[in-house]
Amino acid sequence: KNSRTTQMFINIGKKNAYLDTQGFSPIGEIVSGMDVVDKIFSGYREKPNQGKIQNRGNEYLLKEFPKLSYFSRVAFKHKTVSV
Repeated sequence: KNSRTTQMFINIGKKNAYLDTQGFSPIGEIVSGMDVVDKIFSGYREKPNQGKIQNRGNEYLLKEFPKLSYFSRVAFKHKTVSV
């Protein structure tokens, strides 16, 4: 119950091309709202422990990382791409 986890990365530069070789696939493009992306707190970097997130969830995150940003709503819009 409630065991699914998801991570999404927002790549803001060309310097992260190495992620392609690690199985990270682009799923979209930010076409508006970069001002919102710029407000996401990035100070914790890779510090949150994945195992603790899976075991304790928001209880762990809220206590240990009080400045962490959360999404309350996200909209995905379908765009047809010609190949």
